[in-house]
Amino acid sequence: MAMKLTPQALRLVSGLMSSSPDGGAHSRWLAWAARTPGGDLPDDLLLVVIEALTDAAWRLEQALSAPGIDDDRESDLVNELGYIQAISGDLKKEATILHGASAK
Repeated sequence: MAMKLTPQALRLVSGLMSSSPDGGAHSRWLAWAARTPGGDLPDDLLLVVIEALTDAAWRLEQALSAPGIDDDRESDLVNELGYIQAISGDLKKEATILHGASAK
């Protein structure tokens, strides 16, 4: 069973993967995206994408805890964090089905 990401989620993940320090993961992502743009996310990339989303969520949480953040910026960060957590949550459910407890 594989999961299909929305075009918006694909753009988000592509951006995260392009800034990933893991060159192998980035290369695998690019190869998959070139072969099957918008297709089902393969199992071998599932956990890599979850990790990238988890890292992004952590960075957003850090930004939210910064002193002196204005209301507009806080609102933008909360919305982005919620979107990332929703995608990550769906992928974690998929990973749990595929891999058992390893994605919790």
